[in-house]
Amino acid sequence: MAFEYDVYSVAWGHGASTAGIVKELNKRGGDGWQLVGMTRDESPEDDHDEEVILFVFCREKKGGAASAKKSGKKGAKKKKK
Repeated sequence: MAFEYDVYSVAWGHGASTAGIVKELNKRGGDGWQLVGMTRDESPEDDHDEEVILFVFCREKKGGAASAKKSGKKGAKKKKK
């Protein structure tokens, strides 16, 4: 089984709307991505600075050996000339 990963990072300011972030996370979830990690960087000295948030997503790789195995196919065949 093969997996692919994707990273989404965003800067978010204190009091700013999170609607865009929520929309993006929901879109990725709808596309089959699972959230597997998250971290944020914020200044410990300033409560009102911008935070940088990093989201890590994972899903089973589309195509390739995993999909061929599921469908019973051994892979794409080359056309004969």
